[in-house]
Amino acid sequence: MLTPEFLGELKSRIDTAVSNNDIPALIDMLKEDNWKVCQEACFALSEMGSNAVEPLIGVVSDGEAGWSARGHAALALRNIGDARAVDPLLSALEDDEWEVRGYASWALGRFGDARAVEPLKKVYERDDNEKCSVRNWVVGSLGEIGDAGALEFLHKVVEEDPDHGVRASARRAVAALEGEKAS
Repeated sequence: MLTPEFLGELKSRIDTAVSNNDIPALIDMLKEDNWKVCQEACFALSEMGSNAVEPLIGVVSDGEAGWSARGHAALALRNIGDARAVDPLLSALEDDEWEVRGYASWALGRFGDARAVEPLKKVYERDDNEKCSVRNWVVGSLGEIGDAGALEFLHKVVEEDPDHGVRASARRAVAALEGEKAS
């Protein structure tokens, strides 16, 4: 439960780790079972910059780490924006946990790397109607990447996806790509 006492203790733990530049302590927090601890450790690691990239890649790639740790590590890598994260995030698209695939999908949009286009399309096809969040992140990232090769696929999503929110995200991605194409 997120009591004021718990949140105060968590803030103190995070602040101590950040002030000591203690990336290993933040990585350990990222692996805890409590989602709020993972989330706050993710935000703190994001602010640590390039020094946190390799430890975060280790978490994303660690099949023994829980889905929350792997997913939040992917989000932190997105926030940092270091290109060393691209290959591990591409691998995370194959994760058994839909949350990890989703967070990795969203993270890849930040990098603008066209190598992600085809793997992202496969993630879209893999995730069924219950996983509309994953499909939404995929189409958003395809728009961010800006590769015109995704345009036909996104038009299909606009016409055929069963979820209104995913279709709306795909329309925004199409508009962004067609705007870039027109430039």
